[in-house]
Amino acid sequence: MAFGGYRFEADSGRLWSGACEIRLTPKASAVLEQLVLHAGKPVSKEDLFASVWNGTAVSDDALTSCIQELRRALDDDPRRPRFIETRHRRGYRFIAPLSNTASAGAGGGLAAPEDDDRAPEQEIRFCRTSDGISLAYSLVGNGPCIVRVLGHFTHLEAEWQWPDLRRFWEYLAGTHTVVRYDGRGTGLSDRYPGEFTEETRQRDLDAVLTAVGADRAVLLGISEGGWTAATYALEHPERVTHLVLYGAYCRGAQARPDYDPEEDQALLTLMRKGWGRDTPAFRQIFTSRFFRADAEPTLIAHFNELQRLSADPETAARYHESCHRRGDGRDLFRRLTLPVLIVHGSEDLAVSADEGRLLASIIPGSQLVLLPSGTHYFPTDAVVATKAARAISRFLRQSHPASSRESSRSS
Repeated sequence: MAFGGYRFEADSGRLWSGACEIRLTPKASAVLEQLVLHAGKPVSKEDLFASVWNGTAVSDDALTSCIQELRRALDDDPRRPRFIETRHRRGYRFIAPLSNTASAGAGGGLAAPEDDDRAPEQEIRFCRTSDGISLAYSLVGNGPCIVRVLGHFTHLEAEWQWPDLRRFWEYLAGTHTVVRYDGRGTGLSDRYPGEFTEETRQRDLDAVLTAVGADRAVLLGISEGGWTAATYALEHPERVTHLVLYGAYCRGAQARPDYDPEEDQALLTLMRKGWGRDTPAFRQIFTSRFFRADAEPTLIAHFNELQRLSADPETAARYHESCHRRGDGRDLFRRLTLPVLIVHGSEDLAVSADEGRLLASIIPGSQLVLLPSGTHYFPTDAVVATKAARAISRFLRQSHPASSRESSRSS
């Protein structure tokens, strides 16, 4: 039985979010079975005690504990329930529509992208910036726009070919139009021999937002893209409803206490000398800053290849160098007044979690979510990706949901 992106196997008592099983205690699973069995109708506490506990005398706390466990597992807010509704003095009612097949709907976890004909497919289009550069961008899903802002190492087609790199986007596409783009000089966009600056990054983002017709959008700034997204939100407050900053920072590399100029220069030299070679050994050095050593080997190999496809050696080095010219941007981020969610890996190898905490401490009213991850790029582990996607969905629902619904794109 499926509901809101989840699949519940009543015979085994197992709950699934896409390809990821959500572990339930036996009693919580039995409670869910009874609620689903009587979906749409209130199930009294007495009936639940009789069917789940077989008439054994237990306190109300036992049932309350099971309901709380289920709500945590389903990311269900009791104030605005999508699955389990409390009926005063009448028990509980399961209110989500049920189907016999799994669905990557709005409510649940990440759908498995492998070999699924119903998985959403991206649509790649092209637009032109104000200074004449052709940019590639992709669309998937329907609803308010979430725009991925990231200039480093993107290639729309190569990213989409690897399931672990796209499951995160597929989840968000269940309720939003997910927009990703290759900035100038990268991926499917025009080669670019000029200088990378904050102005060129702003032009790229503005061109994509204009092309998709997004009068108001959510900006998801990943890593160095967080700086670009925040700058755009300050300069165009009428066009941005929310900011999500994933693995981002407010201090450029040279402004951080652990910056090593010799190491940085050596890395730039390696990028220029070895980026385009057939052997991935040079690129592996950079990959090791993004993923832990115990990461899936095929994922590491794919990311090595993604780097090669995303940019030529000189472009990769110039872009990297341009980001590292950023200084201390705390004053910029302090000026943000829109809803901001900060998501950061607790063991991020490239940008320390301390940078995420710093962002949360200086952005008024911001929220911080730390993930049990050392991956910097964006979540690829199924469990971590589910946590990140749920956190973003919950943030967008709970912070000014009316303005979020106004975000849209015109076809």
